[in-house]
Amino acid sequence: MIEFPHGGRKVRRRYTIRRADPAVGIAEFEFELHNHGGAATRWAAEANLGDHLSAIGPRGTMALRRETTAHVDATAHLFVADDSAMPAAFAMAEALPPHTPATALLVTPHGPLSRPGPTAAVADLRQFWLEDTELEATFSGLDLAPSVAAYVIGEHHLVRRASELLASTGLDDAAISAKPYWRNDRPNAPHGEPARD
Repeated sequence: MIEFPHGGRKVRRRYTIRRADPAVGIAEFEFELHNHGGAATRWAAEANLGDHLSAIGPRGTMALRRETTAHVDATAHLFVADDSAMPAAFAMAEALPPHTPATALLVTPHGPLSRPGPTAAVADLRQFWLEDTELEATFSGLDLAPSVAAYVIGEHHLVRRASELLASTGLDDAAISAKPYWRNDRPNAPHGEPARD
């Protein structure tokens, strides 16, 4: 959780570490610069080399899974992520063991390759860049074995819909890890936690 200056006070926002090297004290984050952005966007747009921010963490609960259920080993991985969650999806894909099949459904209005992808070689990663309206059709074309571990991260409504679509394919609920990062119809809570139901 990072503190950003905002109108004479500090606001907290959560960001995913894209990559880190604790030995040299480096952590990398991605910021999307867009019109009408909040405190984080404004800070990133105006930042200069040497500027400092305070941060707390890291912490989090989503990690690569070895099993999809108690008795089924994960032999393939599926990531569903919007722009806010692509850094996490790509970091997790880079952390997979070599030659592990993985698929990334990357939901963005900005078009293919609009975000930096994996920097490490991920030989068996298939990437599908799609609009939100293409999600259902893309799911119907996937062959999801019971041994697929799925990770759904991003905007609240996308996470809910993608999780329901995954369940409708027959994938066990226990094989789906879902985490909403933000909610389109609600602002962040004052202390920086994602908005909730």
